[in-house]
Amino acid sequence: MWLHAMTPYYNAQFFIDKFDNIPEENWLMGKYSDGAGKKCALGHCGVIHGWLDDSQAAALVFVLATQGANPVDVNDGHDVRYTQATPKQRILAALRDAQKGGR
Repeated sequence: MWLHAMTPYYNAQFFIDKFDNIPEENWLMGKYSDGAGKKCALGHCGVIHGWLDDSQAAALVFVLATQGANPVDVNDGHDVRYTQATPKQRILAALRDAQKGGR
């Protein structure tokens, strides 16, 4: 599978480092970007029309899928395992769980 080839470069720690440096006020829910600098997790990876637009976004989908999570559901607060107050906090929690699982 082609996504496996990306995981050595884009693993959970890569995304934790990336997202940890993005201020809370630059996160949103419900769409990839608001056009004014706010983005969801996939939007911060460079998504334009869909997650396959960008290798980072595809890798994020893969990394979270190893934990049975979907970045859109986690970001937007629809995954009952991640009830943190903000999209950033929810995504980071899911990535830390993925990291514990070896991704």
